[in-house]
Parts: sequence; structure tokens; C-alpha cells
Amino acid sequence: MSYIFRSLSVGVLILLCSAASIIAADSPTYMSIEKYFDDLTINNKAISTVEGYTITREGLTIVLSSGTISFAEPWNDRTHIAYFTGVASLRYMPTTKVETDRLAQYNEGQKSFYNEFTDMVLFFNDSLYENIVKKFPPQKLTSTEKIKFPHKFKDLFSTYFEHREIIWSHSLLDARRNSSFHCMAYGERLKTVLYEFCPTEPEPISFYISKTTADNFEYNFVNLCPSINPAHNPEEELTVTHNTLDIKIDNGLKMAVTSQLRITVNSDEMKWSSFNLYEDLTIESIKDEKGNSLEFFQPDESNKIWIHIGASKKGQNKTLTVKYGGKIIKRIYDYTIIETSIQWYPTYGYKQKSLFDITFAVPDNYKLISIGNKVSEEKKDGEIISRWTVEYPIRNASFNIGPFSTAVSDRKDVPPITLHYINSNNKKNVLTDIAQAYEFYTKLFGPLPLQSLNATEIPYTHGEAFPGMLHLSWLTFEDSDNSGAWQSFNAHETGHQWWGIGLDYKTYRDRWLSEGFTEYSSLMYLQMMLGDNKKFFDILKNTREKIINAKKQRKSDGVDLCPISLGHRVASTSLTREDYHTVIYEKGAWTLHMLRNILLNLNTMNEDAFKTIMKDFFTTYQGKSASIADFQKIVEKHVKQDVSWFFEQWVHGSDIPVYHFAFKTEKTPDDKFKVHVRVEQKEVPPDFKMSIPIKIVFENGSSARIRVFITGAKSEFDLPPLASAPKEIIFNDLESVLATVKIEDWE
Repeated sequence: MSYIFRSLSVGVLILLCSAASIIAADSPTYMSIEKYFDDLTINNKAISTVEGYTITREGLTIVLSSGTISFAEPWNDRTHIAYFTGVASLRYMPTTKVETDRLAQYNEGQKSFYNEFTDMVLFFNDSLYENIVKKFPPQKLTSTEKIKFPHKFKDLFSTYFEHREIIWSHSLLDARRNSSFHCMAYGERLKTVLYEFCPTEPEPISFYISKTTADNFEYNFVNLCPSINPAHNPEEELTVTHNTLDIKIDNGLKMAVTSQLRITVNSDEMKWSSFNLYEDLTIESIKDEKGNSLEFFQPDESNKIWIHIGASKKGQNKTLTVKYGGKIIKRIYDYTIIETSIQWYPTYGYKQKSLFDITFAVPDNYKLISIGNKVSEEKKDGEIISRWTVEYPIRNASFNIGPFSTAVSDRKDVPPITLHYINSNNKKNVLTDIAQAYEFYTKLFGPLPLQSLNATEIPYTHGEAFPGMLHLSWLTFEDSDNSGAWQSFNAHETGHQWWGIGLDYKTYRDRWLSEGFTEYSSLMYLQMMLGDNKKFFDILKNTREKIINAKKQRKSDGVDLCPISLGHRVASTSLTREDYHTVIYEKGAWTLHMLRNILLNLNTMNEDAFKTIMKDFFTTYQGKSASIADFQKIVEKHVKQDVSWFFEQWVHGSDIPVYHFAFKTEKTPDDKFKVHVRVEQKEVPPDFKMSIPIKIVFENGSSARIRVFITGAKSEFDLPPLASAPKEIIFNDLESVLATVKIEDWE
């Protein structure tokens, strides 16, 4: 959600470049600002000839070598917008290595961006206007004819028209000064680039590149960078602490909802605030704690609502009562389809956690299941009224409704687990997987505070997890294959009660801790709980091929497979739309597998070290949000050495090695056998290194393992002397490294 909002915020500049007259705006409203942008014109008294003027922002240097800068008519006596035409250059440098490497992929291999441009549109919220007109006094024009902004910029951004709220809320609606700065530059070689600095964002710097024409326009969302200013530590402007929901669903499955939001204001400057709500739900009214109606705006075909909460002080507590409704549920045969699993109630941001108290009233021919604990249920006047609460703040709330049948697990070492299903074909196996996985994870990672767990069938191909609740695809109830994929799927969604819910990820960059950890946990369930080594390794081998093939495809596209630490931004361009599951789930699982095998005792095959790390990480951060850096610290605490090389290669990097392996065996004078080994490491930097097991298999069926540390382009070494001739030498035993291994003859 956060990425979608930021990535589409380029639409701010569409309207900065629109046409026609100006309106007065003594009391800013959403609609008055929309009108201002739609009618935007140039201020005839604010056109200057500039020469050799430099604008610097974090990571950015703009030089206006020569040309004309025209400022827009002011908004509430303040100037925010300028249009430059002439000769200018823009230089940009990301603030981190990961982002620098990403820029190079979209910038012809260059790790900093530089280009000359002929046109620029600037949005600013500081003193840039005053500084420029002081140095370059405006021309004295006699004409009073309104001058429209160029349409070519509006045309380029028309796709993103509705997503312009970032600038409005923080700069214009609240009439505040800050360091918000946006530059859209247009030139010949590269059609457009866009730089954004949004000071209220944790990672305030965005950079986009487009090489397409106006007829076929799409941005590559290249960078989202943290600030290098240690003072940059923005706090969300309000916190929703409680959400009390009263929901009535009628026989036609139409919803009528009252949501009472208790909020804490975190800023003295905020007057307007935006919330998320599914676009097919219509607001009826919004009132404050005194019953006063509040001004709001709900744009068409948008999941945003804007609320004028009025002048507020930091630390002030407020209550908003939002009444809304609509039809987002429909029934097809025995299945009910809910159009959104989480945007059916007002939310602020996508990472905030709130306490929920939810009451549903539904027709008595349906069953309603929600998150947390069901504290009451009664049948009254043809309805079933149930109340659901959570004991601790959670990120997402959900529900499901349908003509479900139920089955309850009889497993004793887990809390009550109830399966709510439509299709009974595979219900027993699904329920068994959930209960066994829950027991397995409890022993492996630690206990949860859940009083019960509900799993519901949904008519989709994916699954979702919420506190005390699972949504499972109807396909898992039809499972007829024997690959272990659906067993893994059931265990994966169960595993989210630990990874992603019990321990939450801190930022979008840390999503590996949710999806990658859960994916590998589900594979460990196959291997260790079900005792199926074959399915475990078959899935690893299949996903290895998918990852390597995806990397080859990206290379042929002129880019590369993104690193895990880009989180959902892995899929932020048209070339990489399908890569999220490949990188975050599958490569994420492989990365944990590699760490597990590095820590494996090859003599005893004991893996207590890895288990201890995983349990310590979960118990340390249970009920909190953790980062990749936090996990690295836990690993280093137990192995007592620096493992940054591993994280740089596999989490923050995208290299995958190709090993060419060869060996020859010689008999020694003392009737022992010497094995000469040669390993060539390719398609990775020379300093790439990895710990790799080698398995030696003898004629009598016995075997031995040793570990070698491979780095550099070529390694040659001898294995320890052997008492008998080896039958087979297996390099990269136990699929210990995500790599391609090519066996060659010794020459």
C-alpha cells in the first residue's frame, strides 16, 4: 500500500502543469485546491531570465544554465510552482549502495545520473521563489493575458491524475512550510525524469526515469532512498489507537457500518488527513467527539478519503465517527466473494497497529468469522450477532462470511482450531496440516498467545493470514497432486501467525522476515514434521530453477533480478511485475536454507545452532517489529562473528554463482587415495565467497562430508587422504548454495 501511494504520487505534477484561471482560497479545501491546479496559469509579474543558478537538494543538483523561469500564480499568497525552459542539467546520486546499484540498471550502467534538459517543472514549499527573484528580478511585462502551463506535461502524467494528494495535504491544505520538493525534467535523450523529496516519508527521496514517448508512457520507479540527515526522523501525523466497528450485513449482503476511530494527533500542523477506504464503500457522514459534522471528500474511483479534522495540537486525542456502506460482497452459488479483505474499514497508513472491537449482525443462514477472539454470539430476530476483540494492537483486520460447514481439530497440544469450509473433498488433510504445523512451529519458534485459530475457505487462488484467522484458497480443498505444494501452502499461511503477525516486519524492505521466513518454515514442516525429504528437496530444486531462469530473463531485458531487501519494490517496474514471489518468497526461503546449512554440524548433522537462532529471533521480537539488520544481529550474537558478507551477497545483492567442478583421484604410495579438486566460480564478483559442503560416497555405501570455503575465480585443493577410493564426489551437497553446478572432467 505505501509503495503504491508513493509510486503514483508523480500525478501531483500533472495538475501543476494544467491550464486557465485562478481562484481565491482563504480557507483551503480539497475541491478548491483541485480547482486551483486545474486552472493553473503563470504569474505575469513573476517571469525571470536566469543564468548559472544552482538548486541543491539531498542527492540532487540542478543547474539552470540559461533560460526563463516562470512562476505560477500563488496559492494563498505563497508561490509553489515554477516552469523553466532553456538549458539546464540535473545530477542525481542515490544515498545507499542498494539504490546506487539499482540506478545503474536503468542508467546504462552508471551509478550516478546526469543529463541535460530543456524544460523543467518544479514544486517547492520553501523560499526558492524568494531566492530566485531576489537574484534575478522579474521582467516587466505589459500584457495581462493569462499564460497557460504547457500541456505536454499534463499529457505525460495523465495516467496518474488522481494520485496527487501527497503535496496537497502536507503543503497546501495545511498551509505549512517544509522541504517538500519535486522536479520533473524533460529532455531529448531521456524523455522525462522525476525527483521527489517528501519530508514526511521515512524514505523521502524518490527517483523515476522514463525513456518512452508521450504516446506510450510509463515510468520506471528506480529509487526510494533514506535521508543521510541524522535529524530526519518523521513521525506519522496521527495514530489510530482503537477502531470500534458496528457492522450490519443484510440479506442482499449489503454492508452498513459505523466506525468509531480513536486517534492521537502527532503534529501541531495537521488540519486535514487522508484515510484509506475501499472505493465502492460510500461515506454517509463523519463526526467528531462532540457530534459536530466534519468536512470530508471522497474522490471518485479512489480508495482515499480526506477528512478536515480541524486545528489540532500534538498529543491531542480525538474521536471520529464514520458512517458508510455499500455492497462489496456477492454470492456465487455457495461461495461469497468479498472484494477486499482489509480495506473495508478506514485505515491510516499501512503499518499502524490498533485495537479492534468489532460487532457483526448477519442473516442467520450465514456464518461470520473474524479476527481475534469471539467474546459473544447470540441469535436474535433472524440475525446472528457476534462480537470479536483482540488483546493487543494489530495491523490488519478481516472477516469472512458464507454458508460454511465446520470441522474442529482434535489435536491436544494446540489451541482450538476450526476449519470453515464449503468444499469437503480435502477438509481432513487441510485441518491436519494446520494443526500439525501449529504444533511444529510452537516447538520450533515458541508459543503464541492465541486462544483459538479459525481457517476459512475463500474462492481465490491465494491465501492470507490475520491474527487468529486464515483465508485459504479453495484449491487446497481440491488438492489432488502429491508434490507437497498444498501441504506447504497450508503450513505457510499457518506460519504467518509467527512471521508477519507474531513478529512483524519493520518496513517494506523487511518483508523477507514475513514471506521468506514463512515460506521456508513451511518447507521445514514438510521435511521435519512430515518426514518427507524428497518433497523438501524437490521444491528447493524447482524454485532454484525458477530463480535462475528469472535472473536470466531479467538480464536479457537489460536489468537484473532485484535483491531481497527491496521488498515489494521488486515488482515496481513493467519488467519485474512477476518477480515478487520469486525473490521475496522463493529466494527468501533459499537464503534461510543456505544459512541453515552453513550452521549445520557436518560430523553429527546437528542443527541446533540454526534452530536456536530462529527461536531467539522470534522470542526477542515477538509482539514487535523487526528489521533485516535486527535478524543479522541475532545471527552474529550466536555465531560470534561478522556475517555481513552473507547478508550483502544474498539479501542486499542479486548475484548467483555458477560453479564448474572437477576432481581426479590418485593412489598414494601408502595405499591411500588423494582427491584433487578444482572449482571455478563464475558470474559473481571475485570476492564472492561461500561455505560449501562436499560429500564423499564410498563403494560400501558409507559417506563422509567436509566443508570448503570457496572464493575467487579459481580454487584448487586436495581433500584429506582417504582409506578407500571414492565412488562419488558430490559438490554442493544438500543443495546448500543457490547456484548452478556444472560437473566437468579433469583435464
